[in-house]
Amino acid sequence: GTPHYMSPEQATAEKEITARSDVYSLASVLYEMLTGNPPHTGATAQQIIMKIITEQAQDVTALRKSVPPHVADAVAQALEKLPADRCASAAAFAAALQDGGRGTRAVSASRAGARKGEAAAAPGAWRGIAFAAIALAVVAWGVAFWGLGRQRPAERVEFAYRPMMPMGDRPWVSISRDGRRILQSVRDSNGTDVVAIRELGSTAMRLVPGTEGSRDAVFSSDGAWIVFQRRGEILRVPLAGGAATVLVDSGVSSGLGLHPDGSILVAGMSRGLVHLDADGRAPKELTTLDSARREFAHWYPQVLPGAKASIFTSYSSPADRSRIEAVDLETGERTVLVDGAIFGRYVETGHLLFARAAAIFAVRFDAKTLTTLGDAIPVVEDVHWNLTDGLASFDVSENGTLVYVRGSEANISREVIWADRAGNTTALLPEPGRWSEPRLSPDGRWVALSGNKTTLQVWLYDTARRVLTQLTRFTDGVAFSPVWMPDSRSLVFAREVPQYNVHRQPIDGRADEMLVDTKYDKVPTSVSPDGRQVAFYEVVSEVKLRVAQLGDGSVRTIGESKADVLTADFSPDGRWLAYDQADASGVAESYVGLADGSGGRRQLSAAGGDQPLFTRGGREITYRKGNAMYAVSFNPASGEVGTPELLFRIPDGGRLAGGRTRGYDVTPDGQRFLLITPIERPGTAPVTVITNWTDELKVRLP
Repeated sequence: GTPHYMSPEQATAEKEITARSDVYSLASVLYEMLTGNPPHTGATAQQIIMKIITEQAQDVTALRKSVPPHVADAVAQALEKLPADRCASAAAFAAALQDGGRGTRAVSASRAGARKGEAAAAPGAWRGIAFAAIALAVVAWGVAFWGLGRQRPAERVEFAYRPMMPMGDRPWVSISRDGRRILQSVRDSNGTDVVAIRELGSTAMRLVPGTEGSRDAVFSSDGAWIVFQRRGEILRVPLAGGAATVLVDSGVSSGLGLHPDGSILVAGMSRGLVHLDADGRAPKELTTLDSARREFAHWYPQVLPGAKASIFTSYSSPADRSRIEAVDLETGERTVLVDGAIFGRYVETGHLLFARAAAIFAVRFDAKTLTTLGDAIPVVEDVHWNLTDGLASFDVSENGTLVYVRGSEANISREVIWADRAGNTTALLPEPGRWSEPRLSPDGRWVALSGNKTTLQVWLYDTARRVLTQLTRFTDGVAFSPVWMPDSRSLVFAREVPQYNVHRQPIDGRADEMLVDTKYDKVPTSVSPDGRQVAFYEVVSEVKLRVAQLGDGSVRTIGESKADVLTADFSPDGRWLAYDQADASGVAESYVGLADGSGGRRQLSAAGGDQPLFTRGGREITYRKGNAMYAVSFNPASGEVGTPELLFRIPDGGRLAGGRTRGYDVTPDGQRFLLITPIERPGTAPVTVITNWTDELKVRLP
């Protein structure tokens, strides 16, 4: 029933569907194998079906001249609109492909004329190619229908694909229980994460409306819903389409697990596990953090068979001390299963999977006694993982299909470049790397960056000497989001201890000091011109914009609640703050308001825009929208804003990278922009699917 391969009688819902319909579909597969595309294509399923009913497929030889005429004739006959005009069976189709044209339909005069002067293909060679092509098509078609008609595929099938949009910095994947659908997080042109769904029987993906700004999406137990998180909320949206419904309106953290009875396990804002009923109410606290172990959160729960216990990731600082544990859902008793591991997943073969060192490991596991048996072994290499988030990008369905993201394919190198107001670019650093969050020092000499080689740390580039050095070298956590102090001699940044706290460190390498410490994650985005205030965002239930007074330690909140704020920038006179906020749909807009929080705010962007920055002495504010850079005039005396003006776009489909905060910087005169651009690799296919994978697991760990 996939539109590209549907016969005309199937497309028009005829009552009688015979084997000749399968011949048509099989010929469609062979047509695509020979030409690179199905016989009919279109932007929507309706367009494709209309073409199948009304239009003849283009002749194979018009697209690939080297295909022998009798092969093209056999394909054309099998693609006839009327079933009676097609080959009666797959055997007849195979015979037509192999016999050099004997028994196939007569060649039309126009087709015969077009072939005058063509060299005859070697019958023996093309007979072998034809047999191979039809055999491959039969196997592929048989495997597809076997997988759709039965609980598990008959054969091991492995393939990889490239999502239709970039996956962002957190490439989440999840698979349905029956192994037929994959959910993954992709990023739209505005840089907003949204859920995409792919049916295994189709090459197409579709976005799920209402999931903008989402994370950690999974299928409900009955497969009818998609459940996901967004800004401290839990929502669900019907798989068949419809509006998203809020189940929990605030107070949850990363990762959720679904109980067979419809109830939900999730990390609360205290970051211990909480058990909620199917409507998101009646919270029951299951676990609390062990401060002696520096536990930061209990993430990614998964209810075990029998629904008596759940596994979860006990994330600690330093991160390599994290472990996989189980908790009894009635008593709350915890059992340590694996040390030095994150992202535990149970599979029906009686194995516990987990991530360590960019690989999936497996160990035999008794889900009734909560006991691991024997040693763990690596079973899949090159898996994308993010130790800081306790996340690994893989999932396994109940019928044994594995989906995972290859780290080598997903981790894209990035180039640091200068761009002028017209979009002309030049490279800054001599070589690319995993760079983000560039910051130009006030004196113009230094560029600070977040860089990830072995772990995420703060780096410095001396533009005068052209020397790159690593500033922070913390072994117990990451450091990122550097912000310059006004004297260009020290930096403020986020450090993991175990939550992200705001620290300051001189660039001469002396020890750092803590500036702001609370139990929630905090990430700095700007320092006031007098060096006395730090703007940062804090992840509570929403992502709040705060301003800390360094002298007395007081903290105030800027902007509205129920909206994420990830970046802010003080004006040169310190009176104003430009910041962005994402609404319930996940779309961000840029605003400006008084830094003391009084008065209202004025919107800078139009139809989306984030990461606003002051320039030209505070008389202009720039902001980003996808791969485009905009500027808007600003009157620092009155607070009036002008009309947004497009400065440039990154050409040729290029895109701009960010980080956890701001992904660019601008010179004080507004003439040059410091940007991070991913080095795209069009041939990559980072998402890998292996059907019947758990049969291999049973052989390796019986």
